Amino acid sequence: MAADAVRDLVTLAAGRLRQRVRIEQNNPVRVGAGREDAWSAIASDVPAEVLSKNGGEIFAQGLERSTQFYAITIRFRTDVKVEHRLIWGDITMAIRTCADPDNRRESLLIIAESGVPT
Repeated sequence: MAADAVRDLVTLAAGRLRQRVRIEQNNPVRVGAGREDAWSAIASDVPAEVLSKNGGEIFAQGLERSTQFYAITIRFRTDVKVEHRLIWGDITMAIRTCADPDNRRESLLIIAESGVPT
């Protein structure tokens, strides 16, 4: 049974990618004396499976913030980097890792975190 569970996580079964995410990259734009970050979409409406993992709370600069981790599976692509971010509905997620889980160039497993600055 364990082998079946691992195979299901790695392979892209029909109907598994039911959600949609947007992949964005940061394009810094200078405005006057300051710098304003502007994000632009690399890809919109990317079919994905989004699984919520255990979250937690972090303390940054004396403030408590709620964080949530996600495991996102998409079809394999080479243009996704940890410098990018994902948008799923109204949730913005910073990409922490992205890798081809079985080196077959079929899927990309992304670990992302919401509740942190991107």
